Amino acid sequence: ITQPDGNGSVLLATDRRGAIVATGSLGRFGLNANGIGALANLFVDDAYKGQGLGRRLVTLLEDTVQDRYVGLLFRAYRSAQGFYERLGYRPLAEGGQEKDVLERQLQLQVAAAMGEREAKASLWMEKRFG
Repeated sequence: ITQPDGNGSVLLATDRRGAIVATGSLGRFGLNANGIGALANLFVDDAYKGQGLGRRLVTLLEDTVQDRYVGLLFRAYRSAQGFYERLGYRPLAEGGQEKDVLERQLQLQVAAAMGEREAKASLWMEKRFG
C-alpha cells in the first residue's frame, strides 16, 4: 500500500505487476470545522476481496486523522454496510436529530456530487474516534 500524495489522504494497493487493485481516500470535501472527515473512494477489485485490503485501507486512513479529528462521515453502498459495521461504523438516520449544521453541509455536498441512483443505493455511515 502506497501513499502517492505523501500525507496519507490517498492510498493505493497494487499487485506484483504494479496494477492498482484497491484504493481509498479522504474525501475531496475535506474536514469541516468540527473535525468530521469524509471517507471516499474505497474500492477493492473483486479478485482481491476477502483478503483484508479494504480493512487495511480504512484503518490506515483512520490512523491519518484520528489524532486530529473526531470522526469520519461518508456515504456507503448498502451492500457494504456490514463491512463498515464490523469496522465500528454505524448508519445514521437520514435527517436525524444528532447531526449538527456542519455535518449536514458536508452531507449535502457529497449528495450533490452523487447521482440519484447512487444516492438511493447508499446510506450515511459514521464513526467517532475516542
